[in-house]
Amino acid sequence: MILRILSSLLVAVCVLLGVVTQDNLVRQHIAASCRDMLESTLGCQVSLRVRSCNFFIPEVELEDVRLAGTDDQGNPWQWRCKRYRAGFSWAHVLSFGMIDFFGEADDVHIYSVAHGQSIAIAGHIQKLLAPPALPLPSFLKMFAIHRAQILMCDPVRNISVSTSLKSMSRKIHDRFRTTVYVTDGSIHSSHNVERCSRMRGTFTCDLKDTLDGPRCALKCDSYFYMPQWRDHGGCFVSGVWEWDHGRFSLYNADHSCAIDPVVITLDNGRPHVRAQARVQLESVLDICNVPSAAGVAGSASLSFTGTCDEQGRVACDLDVACEDVTVAHSPYRASCTLSCAKRNDDIKAMGTVRLHGVGECSLRGRWDHTQKNGECLIHNSTALELPSVRHWKILPHDFRVSLVGSLDRADAQYAVQCTHLFTHETACHEGLMLARPGEIQAQGWWKQGYYQAHVQRGTQPHSDTLVCFKDDGSELLRIKHDVHDAQSYVAAVIQFPLIRAFMGQMLGYDVQGDGTVKIGMRIGNNTPLMADVLLTDAAIRLPQTYNFVDGMRAHVSYDSTQRKVLIDDFICSLHTGRVGCAHAAIYFDPYGALSYASVPFVFDRCLLNMQHDLFAMVSGALLFCKHPQAPAQLSGSITIDRAQLKENPLSHVLQKRLFEAAQSNLFKQYPDLMCDVAIESKEPVRIDTSFMQTRAHVDVHIARSIFDPRVSGNIKLSGGTLTFPYKPLLISRGSIQLVPDQLNDPLVDLVAKNRIKKFDVTLCVSGSLTNHEIHLSASPTLSDEQIMALLLVGSHDESLNAMMPALVMNNLKNVLFSTNQSTHLERWFKSFTKPFSITLVPSFSDQSGRGGLRGAVEIDVNDRLKAIIQKNFSLSEDTRFEVEYTLSDDITIRGIRDERRDFGGEVEMRWKF
Repeated sequence: MILRILSSLLVAVCVLLGVVTQDNLVRQHIAASCRDMLESTLGCQVSLRVRSCNFFIPEVELEDVRLAGTDDQGNPWQWRCKRYRAGFSWAHVLSFGMIDFFGEADDVHIYSVAHGQSIAIAGHIQKLLAPPALPLPSFLKMFAIHRAQILMCDPVRNISVSTSLKSMSRKIHDRFRTTVYVTDGSIHSSHNVERCSRMRGTFTCDLKDTLDGPRCALKCDSYFYMPQWRDHGGCFVSGVWEWDHGRFSLYNADHSCAIDPVVITLDNGRPHVRAQARVQLESVLDICNVPSAAGVAGSASLSFTGTCDEQGRVACDLDVACEDVTVAHSPYRASCTLSCAKRNDDIKAMGTVRLHGVGECSLRGRWDHTQKNGECLIHNSTALELPSVRHWKILPHDFRVSLVGSLDRADAQYAVQCTHLFTHETACHEGLMLARPGEIQAQGWWKQGYYQAHVQRGTQPHSDTLVCFKDDGSELLRIKHDVHDAQSYVAAVIQFPLIRAFMGQMLGYDVQGDGTVKIGMRIGNNTPLMADVLLTDAAIRLPQTYNFVDGMRAHVSYDSTQRKVLIDDFICSLHTGRVGCAHAAIYFDPYGALSYASVPFVFDRCLLNMQHDLFAMVSGALLFCKHPQAPAQLSGSITIDRAQLKENPLSHVLQKRLFEAAQSNLFKQYPDLMCDVAIESKEPVRIDTSFMQTRAHVDVHIARSIFDPRVSGNIKLSGGTLTFPYKPLLISRGSIQLVPDQLNDPLVDLVAKNRIKKFDVTLCVSGSLTNHEIHLSASPTLSDEQIMALLLVGSHDESLNAMMPALVMNNLKNVLFSTNQSTHLERWFKSFTKPFSITLVPSFSDQSGRGGLRGAVEIDVNDRLKAIIQKNFSLSEDTRFEVEYTLSDDITIRGIRDERRDFGGEVEMRWKF
């Protein structure tokens, strides 16, 4: 009977407990108890609801669980769970006297702030996993997370990490195994830039309690994607940790970045780390978000060893070696080494940087982590070449930079001395820089002057200045930078002597003159740079001409995002003439090279000259253009308004000098500059030399490359004379035909005629400059020697016709085709153009048959009247006198007194049939 009563009572209690757990008041009371217990033990805000509870299993199921709080530094964290179930087994408690807890969470969302090396929610998790204070021993048998979203943010570094995962933790014999399956994840930096994505993998961790404390074993096999590496962005991480040692590796798809191996060992609780890595510098710059426009290429090898003692002090060594480092569009190749050693709070570093073809520099420094200060010394261990300055070098240890600083200040000093290789002359430059919070000051000295700079930061508005002085105290450069309302304004005043020095180094010749360049720039956020350029008080001589620049103005804008330069309203005024450009556009590729350009410019009546030989007033329009994947081109037309040439146009040297002047140093940076230029004379070019006076019409076209031109066209001579001592020849026809692919050997056609006494003399030149023929003819017929005698002294009768005319004939081509005709005229012709008209003419022939040496004196009164006095020096006879008068071209009267003193006369008449 008692047994039945007890059984009925037990059944009634069980029924009562089952009914009570379904009551809302009971559930609310249980929820309040759980909330109070969690808030008191975990120190955070808790909100939850009890969905169900069961005292028989026992088990409790919660929903809408939310815990939020802050860490010791006030950084917030929170996690919430849609459904949470926990409990234990009465059977295990009764059998083993231990409570075996299990837990299961679904749809978990975790948020935490990361600060430095710590995570705000880390302390909460440690408290959450700590065993509760219960009268019976307890352990966690199983814990599962079915779906979880984790978001961690670092507001200082502006980095956020988002991960989706699920996990399973279970007690297996003497160890607790946790397996985490990451299904997706990503890392974003500032401005929501994705740095890592597609994170997935499996992580297995075994925890084991031993006499020496808990031991851990870890195995990971994961994958993630780096968008910066594009097609090779897939990265793999794998490794194993076995209780007290482990080995890990990381590499991407094409092994351009490989960290393998990373070996970690524990020695009496002290970790030792050893790692090797080899990376491509392009990959490192992509990770660091450096634009690819830097164009840096090369490889780097790293070796790291480190350990940590019981007090947490770290000792490590890092060796870095970079090889074949190049920068786009730079001819230099560099290599460097760096060794760093950290002992306690002291960091020491030393290394070398070698620029192949220039030299090598060494550096040595230290940093005290406790005092937060350090120092560094840099000097050249080998001689440094100066590619831009010939015959100058920096000898070893003549370049030194010393830097002493801390986190809030830095002091730097530098000194450099250059030595001329042949004269051993030295040039020194030294200076110092002081950096303070919000302020930088710098000053330096060199032989010809000094500079001062002052930069302010952190204040609004603020102003920065840079001033360079000559040794006499006059300013060479002044730059002032002002900031107002997020807008920057730069005003620069540059004196031409400073520009002259730079142009001498870059272009290879000295541009003489004086002037002041004023630049006003406006720089805004996300807006193109705008600048107005003005040249005032200028007198700058243009290279290879007597003209000079006396003023210039232009409006320039630069868009860094599109790498575009626009030039508007460019006007350059010359002493004679002006050059203008209404609008020009220039684009650069990501490596800084010219990709597109359209620069049209118009010049009006500009004075150009070539030494003392050519003076010309020219006008025209030219277009400099550059298209992608095509060479630059110069096209347009040039009109010669007026010109005077004081050099022989038939000279081979003159034509070569003209094209050398056209191939200016300004175009040396474009060795394949194509051209399509037409040159035409508006008025005939006046040619005035000591031998030739004429006018020329120019019609020339220049094609192909400016350094390998294809010139065609012609230069036609109209009228003019060829000067000979007795009487000039009149040019009736003349031309210079420029033949393509025969630049320095054009075709020549020249015909010059005149009537000298009773002869019609013709000079014909044909062929080319290097292979030509000269033909002399006369009517009535004369020999070449007689024609030359006629041109020289006006007589063809027995006058030196065996010697001197032949010599002059042989040098006629030198007079026609030489570059200095006056020299040849003085040498060959001036002896025949004395300021009197009496000429001694020896004669070696005897027309009278009497023999002897004869001589004659010719007296020219004018073109119609002349007299001849002839004497036989071997015989004692009287002298022969002859007077000749030309009535017309066809009738000549001659009076004669011969050696016998007989008088006679002649009338010569010519008929043409």
